[in-house]
Amino acid sequence: TTPLPLGIYRVWVQPINSQAFRGNWSLFSQFTVTTAPTQIAPLNITTNGMTKFSWSAVPGAAQYDLWVRNLTTGQDQVIREQNLKTTSFTATTGLAPANYVWWIKAINNSGLHSTWSAAGKFTVAP
Repeated sequence: TTPLPLGIYRVWVQPINSQAFRGNWSLFSQFTVTTAPTQIAPLNITTNGMTKFSWSAVPGAAQYDLWVRNLTTGQDQVIREQNLKTTSFTATTGLAPANYVWWIKAINNSGLHSTWSAAGKFTVAP
């Protein structure tokens, strides 16, 4: 009922019948949890150049990686912050009037990355 933190996990299964007889444990199966953060803002809005980005916390995340692309000019990584310790970031310099797209991913203390979030789009007004 509680989401697993970012990480690599192993699971084993043991059958138990109606008389409480226990069978042998299965071989393990390994899986990785790479849940991406959910973007909160900005999404599909027009904003000023001092844009504040915010997203949901991911269990087990130690830091976040923010990537912003200018869709109007095609310039990639107009913002790229790879060591964010909180779930928000405000641009320190104003973004030029244009259309933008942004992504965020989480990273745990072992260096395991989540998947990138969905693309969030916004516009900076002139």
